[in-house]
Amino acid sequence: RMGASSKAQLAGKRVLVVGGGQTAGHLALLALTHGSAKVVLLARRRIVRKPYDVELGLIGDSRGAQLDAFWKLEPRARVRFIAKTRGGGSMAEEVYTALLEHCEGEQARAQIREEVEVSRVALHPLSGGSDEFSVSFDDGSGGAFDFVWLATGGELDLSLVPLFASLLRQRPVPVVAGLPALQPNLAWDADCPLYIMGAFAQLQLGADALNLAGSRSGSVVIAKALRSVTS
Repeated sequence: RMGASSKAQLAGKRVLVVGGGQTAGHLALLALTHGSAKVVLLARRRIVRKPYDVELGLIGDSRGAQLDAFWKLEPRARVRFIAKTRGGGSMAEEVYTALLEHCEGEQARAQIREEVEVSRVALHPLSGGSDEFSVSFDDGSGGAFDFVWLATGGELDLSLVPLFASLLRQRPVPVVAGLPALQPNLAWDADCPLYIMGAFAQLQLGADALNLAGSRSGSVVIAKALRSVTS
């Protein structure tokens, strides 16, 4: 949620959103909702539109069979399975359609630029204490913006998170492609009662560990583990 002061800061401003996934779409719509005069969504590839960020097979009746197959794989094969199932970033059709409504007509305030990347950014201080970003794109175009928001995702690597990096040095566990090989009950190791959910539990929970279904599964696993400790 945004406070009144934050909303006021966006009114009449020029916003560049870099990214082509669901978060980028939501950020662009947020800026438009709060009165930004110009919003450009910049994606380095064609925007993929699909209802979920994982394959539908992991959502419907075949979820159990897919997870059974996943759990039979060795860790590196699980990483490949996750990459295939999640694919790259995607945007829901309704979010993309909502953005298009702001791209049409004489009063259009939004642009969707696909297969374009940022090539150069310069920050220029302005009078009154504000700044302006001068941004060049790799197709030769560009523009000036008051805000540049990055929604490009990030590298999922345990060693890049200070808490986990410190824990890894103290209590080493196997790491595969930046993901920890947790215990079946999602504990860090057999003697460390730190339970992990979300993105870093993908080797145990599967590709939808980041989603509601994965969160539910992880919660059940951890609840059972805690119950066994306290009983």
